[in-house]
Amino acid sequence: MFYGDLYYYQYRHILQPHTKRSDYYACNHADCVLLSPDRYEALMEELEDLQLMMEAERRIAGGEPVYSHAEVMQRLGITQADIDTAEDVEIE
Repeated sequence: MFYGDLYYYQYRHILQPHTKRSDYYACNHADCVLLSPDRYEALMEELEDLQLMMEAERRIAGGEPVYSHAEVMQRLGITQADIDTAEDVEIE
């Protein structure tokens, strides 16, 4: 049995019941991709970082005012000592 045959056999008996198409590839597009949970989380974090970067670039290009970290802290009356002594906050 060739590797490709084994791969197709595994697909037919494990993945095919969970997919809509009868072939793994249709029109050169995969029905599914298997990733480890760690790799999936890493990809999702990277995607989120890229989305945040795109939003920041859109705001800068749109002429919206841009403030430095020091300017924001001064406007809010926050010092580095306040940040260092504050409790950690979990954001979900």
